[in-house]
Amino acid sequence: MSRAELLRRLLAPSITGARAFALVTLLIAIPTLIRAAVNGFVTGCEFSVFLPFVLAAAVFMEWRYAAIVALGSVGLADYLFMTHASFFSGPCDVYVVGIFLTSSTLIISLVQFVRMRFAGIISTDRSDFASGQVVFSLENNQAWAGWHGRKTMVQLGKKDDVAEMMEDFLAQLELAERLNSPRRD
Repeated sequence: MSRAELLRRLLAPSITGARAFALVTLLIAIPTLIRAAVNGFVTGCEFSVFLPFVLAAAVFMEWRYAAIVALGSVGLADYLFMTHASFFSGPCDVYVVGIFLTSSTLIISLVQFVRMRFAGIISTDRSDFASGQVVFSLENNQAWAGWHGRKTMVQLGKKDDVAEMMEDFLAQLELAERLNSPRRD
């Protein structure tokens, strides 16, 4: 597997459908069991154990599933571990839940930002490259190359250096065509 393929798989949410719902269940159940195991002697940190699992959900699944993990964690942790009889019974509950949901939102948003930012850079689909849809541009004396349908550009170098390399490349192509063409005697 190439490095580009590995990075593409890491950046793309790979678990969907029924497998995603099974993973959502696990990503809520595992931290709940961990929190239950320390419930007798740890208090005041009902939600912190759930944050790494929200991150795992955001990395391996679409943002919707990660949001389900965050919301499910809030409901379950509040019901099982907060010391009161009703859901969101006081200002402390609202504050703690607000901090957890804000942290979860930031985690999920960061993962989404990274995916969107690097989605156009890393691809193993060579159809754009093969179709000849390369676009060259110049900005601040720097040459750039991109492909139609992609948001990202690749910096090639200084304009003069790139022009010299392109001239050399075209000369090599011309020489190759002459050497490969049949002789006419």
